[in-house]
Amino acid sequence: MSAGVPRCVSHPATPAAGPCPRCGRPRCARDSAAGVDACGICHPRGRERSTRVPPAERLVRGCLAAVVSAPLAGAVCSQYVDTPGYAFLLPVLSAVGITEAVLRAGGRPPLVTARLARTLGAVAVLGAVLAVAAGFAFTPGDVGLTAPLARVAPPYALAATAAVTWTVLTTSRP
Repeated sequence: MSAGVPRCVSHPATPAAGPCPRCGRPRCARDSAAGVDACGICHPRGRERSTRVPPAERLVRGCLAAVVSAPLAGAVCSQYVDTPGYAFLLPVLSAVGITEAVLRAGGRPPLVTARLARTLGAVAVLGAVLAVAAGFAFTPGDVGLTAPLARVAPPYALAATAAVTWTVLTTSRP
């Protein structure tokens, strides 16, 4: 190897094929053929892939967040079913937590379209209602899924309303 032959800055054992268009350092043919207008120093390999996440993957992420967080929130809610005040406060807090988990996993505008944000909001509502159902299912005694509607409807309504409200508040554009 001759000392006068320029070497690639990313791959010193490889002869340079030309300069980097961004910084002017020598780069090899492999870096030139990669389709990136930079050398390995200006543009590391990990960044050349697109960071755009497809909407279907975002929706799956949101659904998984709801499926994981709803039973956990339901277990917490089940401890306070017959407690005045907490029986109505915990479904709201659970709904906010589940909605936040779904939106963080799926994304908010401008990362997602308004339509996908609404869909993720619907997933959050389903997760919140599932959390209340799990709370009733985990509760021993007469306050279960078969309890009278007048007794179980308010927590469901509060959870759904809180999930919708949190979705609208956190995804609306200024």
